[in-house]
Amino acid sequence: HQKFLKACMHTGFEEFLMLEGELTDPDNKVFKKGDFVTFEPGSTHSSFTKDGCLILVFMRGINKPL
Repeated sequence: HQKFLKACMHTGFEEFLMLEGELTDPDNKVFKKGDFVTFEPGSTHSSFTKDGCLILVFMRGINKPL
């Protein structure tokens, strides 16, 4: 059972550290345990996980839903 995150646009930097599991972006980029990911202001994304994941998120701004 896949779980989707709603699409959003970042008004500031959003960074996250993958602690457990896997997270996949629509372009099929797979983030795995230990990956540190940065989304720049103005970027958009939506992601999904097949089996769940644990992420430590650092947000410097508010995300706008798309």
